[in-house]
Amino acid sequence: MRSRAMWTMGVALALAMPAQAKDQTGAKIFAGVVGVIMLLIPVVVFTLRGRARAKAAAAENWATTTGTVTAVSIRRDRTRKGGSWYRPQIAYRFEVQRQTYTGKRLSFGWTTFKTEAAAAAAIEAYRVDGPITVRYDSNNPADNVINAKAVTTTYTVMAWAFVALDVLFIAVVAAALLK
Repeated sequence: MRSRAMWTMGVALALAMPAQAKDQTGAKIFAGVVGVIMLLIPVVVFTLRGRARAKAAAAENWATTTGTVTAVSIRRDRTRKGGSWYRPQIAYRFEVQRQTYTGKRLSFGWTTFKTEAAAAAAIEAYRVDGPITVRYDSNNPADNVINAKAVTTTYTVMAWAFVALDVLFIAVVAAALLK
């Protein structure tokens, strides 16, 4: 949605400029705005990856308790090109100081798989109404997780893909402006 808005702003800016300036100035401004946005995307994705890793490291020292699994499933997300991603989902409840909490986090990061079998393997050990060890932040038990690990492969691939797109974009814009 943001890219569509940026494109619209670029077109509006180009149309509003005097005829003699339209040939390069609007293109330069539009390329600059798009370029800045594209450069920020990998920074944001690498930051998300770092946060997931830091949270997982902190969770290694969190308190643990036994909880109960309330639901186990696999969610299928379709891609625009007709493919699928599979996301293992788990829900559980546990008690800390006589207060009941719930959770849904299997691990930190973006836990998705290309096959349903791989997603099923990630949750095969969990059964509804079965016991589960839950790690929780003793200062905020609502912040909890089953596995104190970070799954950051998707973040890493996405960030480097945007870095490659950035390099390609810079090369194309430089070639067009140096004509």
